[in-house]
Amino acid sequence: MIPSIAEIKRSLQGTLTFMRFDRSGLRYIEISDDKFWKSFFAAIICYPGAYILSILQDSETASTLDPFAVLLIDTLFYLISWLIYPVFMHSLLVLHNKQKNYRLFIISYNWLQVWQIVFLVCLQALILSGLLPMSMAGFLGLFGMLYILASQAYMTKITIETNWFSAAAFVFFNVLLALSIYKLNNNIIAS
Repeated sequence: MIPSIAEIKRSLQGTLTFMRFDRSGLRYIEISDDKFWKSFFAAIICYPGAYILSILQDSETASTLDPFAVLLIDTLFYLISWLIYPVFMHSLLVLHNKQKNYRLFIISYNWLQVWQIVFLVCLQALILSGLLPMSMAGFLGLFGMLYILASQAYMTKITIETNWFSAAAFVFFNVLLALSIYKLNNNIIAS
């Protein structure tokens, strides 16, 4: 299911407000089964930026695999990361009696990923440009990651209708899951 340009713009407009810590973005997020599945189109939009970021990432060991094989493995793990988090979140929301908010959360989370990837690619380009001293680039990278996590926690708090502590716990869970997938991906590529 491919969303129309108008649907993409509306969803991105709504989730951009979450990055500004403004709850009015909820009025732009339409909730239905159709919109839920269409929100996964954000993975296609994010893929080029995510791939650029993975290429720029320093690897601990050099891979002996063919570059095409590395691309296939990276793509497989990218798809896994987009599918496994919604599955785990559904279980966690059922456990916390918040399953009624699941579709709103996933739709918002998926479209928020587009803005986060754009932000990270721009941040990485600025850091790699050499325009900033290395210490300033490190500080900017740390601030950028904290901003991303805070905006994701805010979106989680608003869409799930929970407190800051629970929202931060859900984000922390997401970070642990992403790091586990990243580590597994690197181990397979390095072997």
